[in-house]
Amino acid sequence: MWTECRIAIYASARLPVMSMKPFLTLLSVTALSVLSACSTVVPYDAGSDAALPPQAFASSAAIVAQHSVSSISCPVLNGDPANTSVTFAGSQQGISFTIPYNASWGYADNVLPAYVTHPADDQSPYGSVEFGPPQLSAYTSEDSSCDLTHQYVLRFLHQRTAQAAVTSIEGADSAITPATQTRTINGLTVVQYTDAGTCSYPTMEVIGQKYNYQFSTYCGENSSEEWSYLENIVKSVKLSK
Repeated sequence: MWTECRIAIYASARLPVMSMKPFLTLLSVTALSVLSACSTVVPYDAGSDAALPPQAFASSAAIVAQHSVSSISCPVLNGDPANTSVTFAGSQQGISFTIPYNASWGYADNVLPAYVTHPADDQSPYGSVEFGPPQLSAYTSEDSSCDLTHQYVLRFLHQRTAQAAVTSIEGADSAITPATQTRTINGLTVVQYTDAGTCSYPTMEVIGQKYNYQFSTYCGENSSEEWSYLENIVKSVKLSK
């Protein structure tokens, strides 16, 4: 286990998982928080659905969340820049990585946890981890809720070589064939590409020994900011042997 501050903090959440992009998740969290001035390491195991870092940072600014396709007015959503970090440490998955975080993200009565774990589904055969800044989870006019989700996700995939990943990605039966690029980032082999559907999905698949690790946006715009965020996440990745 990788440690910076050995503070384990857990919260419980019950979030429905949908098998389509984007995942529209409903966050309802009861958190146990601890004050700490340094980066927090939060171990993950199958019995923990979510984790919260210390609630130690106040928000100085807020944005009003207005549903983009309807007249519904949501509560004030705090989306301030990250001001601390949490380390996801999954011994079963053989990975740790650093997540930028702000303990006041979300609504006043519904704080967004640093990350939320999901069980296996069709797109994530070994489960997934949702993390990153908050965003409204509703993208269609039929869904006029103020539910929140994170902006990024890590999906645990079957282990495969970079060439096998490229062959699968570029050979998929899809209206849009992603162009892949194989890179080396901090000694890790990474297959990079942009998937598309309802949104754009900038993606970096890290080649591992136990699993492959697919980092992506939940619903993105293929922006330079998204690519920069993903690259910084991958730079923090440590894989166990």
